[in-house]
Amino acid sequence: MSIVAGVDVGATHTRALIVQGSRRIAREPFPTADCSTALGLLQAALGEATPQAVCVAVAGPVVDGAARLTNGHLAFDGAALQNDLAVPALTLVNDLEALATEAPHLGAARLMRLGGAPASGSRAVLAPGTGLGMAFIDADGRVWPSEGGHAPLAPADALERELLGTLSDELGYVSWEGALSGSGLVNLYRAMCHVWGNAPAVLTPSQVTARAVTMEDPVCHQTLDTWCGLLGNAAGALAVTACAHGGIYLGGGIAPRIADFIAASSFRRRFEERGAMSDYARDIATTIIMDEMAGAAGAARWAGRLLADAAP
Repeated sequence: MSIVAGVDVGATHTRALIVQGSRRIAREPFPTADCSTALGLLQAALGEATPQAVCVAVAGPVVDGAARLTNGHLAFDGAALQNDLAVPALTLVNDLEALATEAPHLGAARLMRLGGAPASGSRAVLAPGTGLGMAFIDADGRVWPSEGGHAPLAPADALERELLGTLSDELGYVSWEGALSGSGLVNLYRAMCHVWGNAPAVLTPSQVTARAVTMEDPVCHQTLDTWCGLLGNAAGALAVTACAHGGIYLGGGIAPRIADFIAASSFRRRFEERGAMSDYARDIATTIIMDEMAGAAGAARWAGRLLADAAP
């Protein structure tokens, strides 16, 4: 019986799924930073499994069979890793390609819809986490990677323009990722403190989120609410850019943890505010992927296709 493996390598955590026939074995996630080399990381992820095909989904662009974590130190050489692991077939893909591969196969129990209605057509994925990933799914189901998270942030009101000015003074170039990733949330918090005239505390993204959700800190609450509005703006921009009438998926590590906050925020209103394309955007479904193993499952699905293509 064939065995394939999908390894989802994020800047913060690595997740792996081993598929043997109808049996699916999810490995315990572990910190990516625990491993000093890509080979060591894959050995830890695969354990005793001996797959015939492996797909490694890397949180960074893949060029000529090689990749490097955008927000990490690990570098991956597909050919060298295949040789060192003695695996018959191995490929590298961008992590959002893997997530987008799995997204159309997720059942309702693993999704939370925020508005719009399911429809056929092209789709897109937006995933805020340690970074901000994007990918496209065309009407034929083919997946295309994107580095759109590094496009410049577009403010939509006076507060956001003031925040962008503060962020620009600090960061220079301000991308969507500079505000909509985990570290981006902290950037946004510091900028919000500047606007309020408060001295910022030293907080992690999780602490900003926790203080916002419990209403413990009004600056954190406005920061997270603004973050959700910017996320809606980015998702709406992605929807019209990709003509994603089939829907927009929100993945990554942040959205599932604050799904109820996003649902109650300005996210959906901001998503629909597309000027002349507002009626078009209003029909498009926005959905949060609630399954943290979706990326690894997509990579395993990719590995299955790789094995099938290699069959005589």
